[in-house]
Amino acid sequence: MDRITLTSAGIELAADFYPGTKNLAFVVTHGWGSSRPVDIPAALAGAGFPALAHDLRGHGESGGVLGEASRADWVADVVAVIDELRGRVPGARIGLVGASFGAYLSLVAAGEREVAALSLRVPANYVDAGFDVPHEPRFRAGVRRPADLYPADSRALRVLRAFGGPVQLVDADGDTVIPRETIAGYRDAVDPARLSRYTLSGPHHLATPELRGEYIAALLAWADTL
Repeated sequence: MDRITLTSAGIELAADFYPGTKNLAFVVTHGWGSSRPVDIPAALAGAGFPALAHDLRGHGESGGVLGEASRADWVADVVAVIDELRGRVPGARIGLVGASFGAYLSLVAAGEREVAALSLRVPANYVDAGFDVPHEPRFRAGVRRPADLYPADSRALRVLRAFGGPVQLVDADGDTVIPRETIAGYRDAVDPARLSRYTLSGPHHLATPELRGEYIAALLAWADTL
């Protein structure tokens, strides 16, 4: 693993590059308020898939101020990471692995770059309003509005409807953060022939340590089919 830094609109992003031997490489994007994982990209690389995990601006070891960043800024971060990975593995196909907020950002970024495959774990969704202004999380008590949590249309859904590659959708049947309607909206936006669905069981949002291995195994099994 190589620790690197890259720049997105003048902001330095911290990232880890994991080399691999296959011609499919993955960008790994974490969720809101989190930071780049180690186990997921390490497992991908261990299976031969090059991987680049990064901290979004305002998160982890990256620069920027969390309260000043917009969804547009974070999508630009993901696009910058896609470009960095493409430069490190010339000719390889690029897949995106995103969790929660990071899955939403990955989807929108897939509308701006050529992407071969998408793995979306408990993906969030948002209305388009406010895309370019400092982001206010809408999953806290007091700001939960159905239209924000599972819009009938959004940038992410439009990209997904137009996307022609394979999609993995991982949800959690006990998720108290992402509503079932959000997952259903994503499911319905994908041609069933291209969709791989996996459900984790238990009262959690992102996978608990006990289920982390199960999630990673499902991710690798799906990646091996691409």
